[in-house]
Amino acid sequence: MVDQSLKYSLSNHKVIEIMYMKDLKITQRRIQVLKMDNEIIKALDIGKGQLRTFKIDNILSAIDTKLIDSSEGTRGGGIIMLTERQMEILKAIHQYMQANSISPTVRNIRDLVGVKSSSTVHGHLTALEHEGYITKVEGSPRSIAVTKKGISALEEYKK
Repeated sequence: MVDQSLKYSLSNHKVIEIMYMKDLKITQRRIQVLKMDNEIIKALDIGKGQLRTFKIDNILSAIDTKLIDSSEGTRGGGIIMLTERQMEILKAIHQYMQANSISPTVRNIRDLVGVKSSSTVHGHLTALEHEGYITKVEGSPRSIAVTKKGISALEEYKK
């Protein structure tokens, strides 16, 4: 899904907004994609006015800025485009809860989706929570819950 937004920006010369994780820090940037291959994009960072290189795997989400501007931010109802990994994590959380009647731990999620690092899972969970797809209580290992928005995204994904 992120790839679609990146390709959209590249082919239509449009600005998109991304959430990007580097060194376990998440930043939000408005970019216009100038060049793209399977692993990286080269883009103009609108906020800094500089050419930047981004690893596609580190882009947590991407959205057309028109959706943000017209909906008072993504929490106001805009549609955020989840990465395949985030959708996989959301699906794993939901299925685990249905099968076990308890929320999975970060380690459970890591093992279910085949990620080697728990910190990678934490980054995706932070993005999912920020966008309203899940809720969680800091410091509580089994407090992750899929929200109505998350359920809707899963239903839409199945189509």
